[in-house]
Amino acid sequence: MEKLFKNLITGNTVNPPEHIIETIYNEFENPINIEWYIKNDIYEAIFYENNTEHIARINSNGILLDYRINLPLDFLPGKIKTSVELKGEIMNVVSIYDTKVVSYEIIIRDPKLNRYLIFVNNKGIVIEERLL
Repeated sequence: MEKLFKNLITGNTVNPPEHIIETIYNEFENPINIEWYIKNDIYEAIFYENNTEHIARINSNGILLDYRINLPLDFLPGKIKTSVELKGEIMNVVSIYDTKVVSYEIIIRDPKLNRYLIFVNNKGIVIEERLL
């Protein structure tokens, strides 16, 4: 029980090795307010760049696996926006950059106020959709 309260207060942040920290600074121009976490030997850095939240995952060898950016709704490309708006109102958008492929994680709300998580590729094709 004591460990639970300690984690609630301090979080689960870690101090990664220098080569992991270097990866963030080599891959991103100006990351600030970096918080580090680790799960299953994968380091996760949550930080801001250009006033936008980013989440990057780096393996224990210092290789960037992928990163995500929380996007303002108007930054969603037109063809993606058009295909998703047919399903409902767009509530949240995250772009996912994974080995040179861009996809999107989008939360929409339908007219009955049901929320859905939709994964869409860069061509606007729905990869996965599930009720939240």
